[in-house]
Parts: sequence; C-alpha cells; structure tokens
Amino acid sequence: MIDPQTERRRHGCSRTIESERPARGAGTAPAHRPASRALLWGLLAAGAFIATGCHGPECLIEFDKKFSFNVVKAPACYPPKDLELTAAQEQIMARWGPPEFFRFWWLIDGEFITSSDLSGMFDTMETELGQAKQTWVYTRRGQEIEFLDSGAYLENPVSEKLKLICKYGDPSDKKAASFSLKTGGKKETWIWYDFGIKVVFIDDLEISRERFQATGRGTWRAK
Repeated sequence: MIDPQTERRRHGCSRTIESERPARGAGTAPAHRPASRALLWGLLAAGAFIATGCHGPECLIEFDKKFSFNVVKAPACYPPKDLELTAAQEQIMARWGPPEFFRFWWLIDGEFITSSDLSGMFDTMETELGQAKQTWVYTRRGQEIEFLDSGAYLENPVSEKLKLICKYGDPSDKKAASFSLKTGGKKETWIWYDFGIKVVFIDDLEISRERFQATGRGTWRAK
C-alpha cells in the first residue's frame, strides 16, 4: 500500500505528494487563448469542469463578473454529497477542508486575464473552460494545490498576484508589460480603481504599492 503522504520529489518550493489512486478525468492544457463565460453552473471534480445537468444546480459554482474571471469563490455547499473526489482531493480535504477559491488557468503559462481578453471568445468559452487546468487555493495557508494526472498533487505557494486577486478581484487596469531599466526584469502595473490601489511588480514580485482616492465599486465594468 502506498503511503498517501509519501513525498516523491521537490521542485523549487513545491512539493509533489503521491495519491493512492489515479486522478479521474483530468483535463488537458488549453491552447494559449483565453475563454470564459460570465455565469457558469456546474461542479468541479478531478480537475475538470462538469456542466450543469450531471448533478443539478444544488451546488452552484459561478463566475462573479464583478469580481474575477481567474478565480471563483468556493460555495459553502462544496463538495456536494454526490460528488466523488479523487484520493488526492480527499487527502487535501481531510487536511485543510474545502478550498477557499478555485483558480482557472486560461493560458498555459499561467498569466492572469481580464474581461477584455475575452472579447470575441464567447462562442468557444464552455469548451475551453472544460480543458483549462484548475487548482485549489487556500490563501490563509498560502498554498495552491495542483492535482496531477498521475494521482499526485503539488503544493505551491500562493503568488503575490494570486493573493491580490483573491482579495480584491481582477485589476481594473493592467498596464502593458515593460522591462525595468534598473533591474532588467519584466515590469507590470496593476490598478484597482474601485479600491484605490496601484501595485507595481517586477518579475511577478511586488515592489511598490500606492493608494489613491477610490472611485467605488461601480468601476467593475473596467475589469
């Protein structure tokens, strides 16, 4: 019998943990193109999106377009009683309970999107959503869990960007990336007008934060 907590290998700050049985129905990585839908009914299982009709609407998981297209807050009903979890998911549930958020990886490289990236993509949203990698996010523990096709799972630290999105939602504005003359790293600026926050990143790490007069929650359409 395989010890479910056996550590197979380390990769940077991540840990790979073996599971007792293979994951079922894990989706393949999507093409490098974003896709989504404002409201989605269904359940999450084995790293794949299950559309409405399989289990009914008793446990509703939906994108809040006023908040984020990258993460979805896990409803209190998750997991519903009729949802069969994989061994890896059961282990995480036993250790930490249900996730706080589900993250959808629209792009292979893990870059976060905004609603403007979805323009013209609505015809293929549901198909590509079903293929997108999904992870469980525990912000209070600082962990993002990735379930692998092998039945193992990775424990990754929650990135600074992901932590901000889980707290404030998608940024209202993302300035085009440039290269810092001082460090040579990739420089990005994210702005939340509704919260009055401007954050500058270099190579995905926050280097400065500025506060200004917030415009109110009515600016969510800019996301």
